[in-house]
Amino acid sequence: MKSWFIFLFIIAFILILMAITNPSKVEYVDWTKTKLLTKTVKISEISKYIDLSLERKDFVFFSVYMINNKVSAIGVFNNFISYVES
Repeated sequence: MKSWFIFLFIIAFILILMAITNPSKVEYVDWTKTKLLTKTVKISEISKYIDLSLERKDFVFFSVYMINNKVSAIGVFNNFISYVES
């Protein structure tokens, strides 16, 4: 019985931590801009495109970022994981 309480406490702690560190839409846009700085692309053009076509689905513990209805990244624990659909 005691092990169940410990297990539930750990799960609750992880879920609360995920909810607190769920990155925002602004953080995603900034992350995308810095990621694109390594490539020779005009940031002003890309920034307009991202702002107009970006959609964020917030699931409290993580967020899914979509551009043109395609998943581009998942945000969790204040980090972004790139996702490229094939």
